[in-house]
Amino acid sequence: MISAYSNPIETVEYEIAQSYQTIDLMVTLLKFGYYSCEPKVKQAIEELWKNRKAFYSQNTYFLAGVLFRQKKVSSVDLSTEFLKVMTAL
Repeated sequence: MISAYSNPIETVEYEIAQSYQTIDLMVTLLKFGYYSCEPKVKQAIEELWKNRKAFYSQNTYFLAGVLFRQKKVSSVDLSTEFLKVMTAL
């Protein structure tokens, strides 16, 4: 599971560097909860956002379940589409 405020860009860059690809994903919109609204967590999320590594709206963020698999020549890699969705806010 990857949240939109937990740096999905570097996660996907690491995945690609390790010869993996995104082959399936499911994304849902969630409201910030108890933990993510704590001042120290919210401040950390804002710092990531300032560095273009976190993506969220005032009250919501995306959570994605992502299936990674070692690259195969004939497989479709959804990494680009995944990042488009996760960075849409």
